[in-house]
Amino acid sequence: MTILSKLRFIARNAVRPVIGWRKWNRLQFQVLHGYSPDFMKPSTFLEYIQYLKYYGRGGELGPFVDKVLAKDFARRRIGEEYVIPTIKVIRANDPIDLSDLPEHWIAKSAHAAGWNYIHKGSGPVSNKVLRKMGRWLERNYFDVSGETNYRYIPPKILFEPLISEPEEDLKDYKIWCFAGEPKLIGVHGDRAGKPKGEIFDLNWNRTDWTYPEVPSWPEKPEKPRNLDLLLNLARTLSEGFPFVRVDLYDGSKGVFFGELTFTPGDGSNIRIPLSEDIVFGEQVLAAKPDRSVLVSYNMELF
Repeated sequence: MTILSKLRFIARNAVRPVIGWRKWNRLQFQVLHGYSPDFMKPSTFLEYIQYLKYYGRGGELGPFVDKVLAKDFARRRIGEEYVIPTIKVIRANDPIDLSDLPEHWIAKSAHAAGWNYIHKGSGPVSNKVLRKMGRWLERNYFDVSGETNYRYIPPKILFEPLISEPEEDLKDYKIWCFAGEPKLIGVHGDRAGKPKGEIFDLNWNRTDWTYPEVPSWPEKPEKPRNLDLLLNLARTLSEGFPFVRVDLYDGSKGVFFGELTFTPGDGSNIRIPLSEDIVFGEQVLAAKPDRSVLVSYNMELF
């Protein structure tokens, strides 16, 4: 956690309980982006993210955000070969039994963002990690972030095999798609050291989009080997959504689907030029969601 992250965490926990979620986010937004937002009638992209977070189709988007159910959606759209196998899923009130896991694995909170644990090696999992997993299963992530698309996802932990060699720095490619078309690519990595992240255009040029709490790469990372495939998969997965960020991996063991994100960083950990904020806002607000995608998938699940 960076110094800025720690300061924001302290401020959030001190101020938010007093003034409430919406006033806190409005204050945070104005400090970070430099203008007073209108969350109920958005005109910029960043305002749209906040609108979706509070007033949008939170309940309908939940099944696409749920990391377990999203794998089924990806399987239907792009095929089994791009979906990471599931070892097991532990739900609330289940015992946290890790005795049947392989040597290398990852645990992901399917109902939250950023609650993960990577296990490399055959040693036992510490009691500290077990207690942390227990806390994951006790919490609704909506209470942490205020994002309505997490509100109705039951707590559960997804266990998967690692899709890279233990010593490999697996890059996470976060493809920002507007009206079904990829426009930008975030690349994240060096998670074993000091995590880095940066956003590129489709020609792999650096952009002015920045993460205030995540340092950029000192040297531009190499373009992914399967960039065209990544973009095509993101295009297929994002069809029907005005905006979605499609997260994919391209490592030594292949290309794999990660997750879908509709309110990246809860809309507060990205800085973009105002001119582009306006242009992308116009694009996403002009796009209409394909109701058949939302309704049919929700009906099949429930």
